[in-house]
Amino acid sequence: MFGGRSEHSFLKLRSLKPAFMQGIDSQVITHASDYLKDYAYLLDGPLATAVDDTKLLAFWLYFDNKKKKWFMVGGTEGPMEVADIDHLQSDIRQASSTKATKLQLWTLSIPLPHVPPLVLAASPIALKTNAKELATMEEKLLKLVISPELKLNIISLGSDGTSVEREARRKLVRSGFATTMNYQIPHPADGSAFHVELLQIGGHVMTVIQDSKHCRKTERNGLLSGAHSLILGCFLICYQDVQNISFAEGTPLYR
Repeated sequence: MFGGRSEHSFLKLRSLKPAFMQGIDSQVITHASDYLKDYAYLLDGPLATAVDDTKLLAFWLYFDNKKKKWFMVGGTEGPMEVADIDHLQSDIRQASSTKATKLQLWTLSIPLPHVPPLVLAASPIALKTNAKELATMEEKLLKLVISPELKLNIISLGSDGTSVEREARRKLVRSGFATTMNYQIPHPADGSAFHVELLQIGGHVMTVIQDSKHCRKTERNGLLSGAHSLILGCFLICYQDVQNISFAEGTPLYR
């Protein structure tokens, strides 16, 4: 047996660290820089970003040591100052109209084994947050990570592929923030081409991907939906194709 810190000891150390502030601001640059330094990773090495949401529960209070004030988080309009703790219940009722139901998380990953991803930013969102609002937040984040201060080599944008998230990426193109690049990969059998669309943002070429677990679920749902056939582009997908993708060594879904 080797001695080590207890869970209480780790929690005590973490409590001394600066608090993770909600929203997308200059803290993203600091977090990303420290992340790369901690793992001695090349500043121009390939990196992956991803976004997903998680359920957000009730309002939460925290004390800001710098401002020496209490704040309430859990709303879509950012932290709300609690001027008088005796009026907390009335403040909660007043803020209920802007209560967030989900927390949008953006992560940065070094594509190497056993390296955990970094949470870059977190922002509360409402149940009815639309594609335009998501696109605005993602544009703000991407401007920071590819800014002259960082110049990170982002090569992929991952998500679970919901219709709102796909539309948000399209809005990045429509607004002029991103442009599309089309590549063709010839099929080894008949020479026909797979068309792959990439995004170019500030000189960086990025691929928009769906994470492997959601991709596997999408394929399973498609195969078992009762439809007569599953089509990918102009090609018929059979069960054997999905099995090869899932279990053949070296494929994206191999476990």
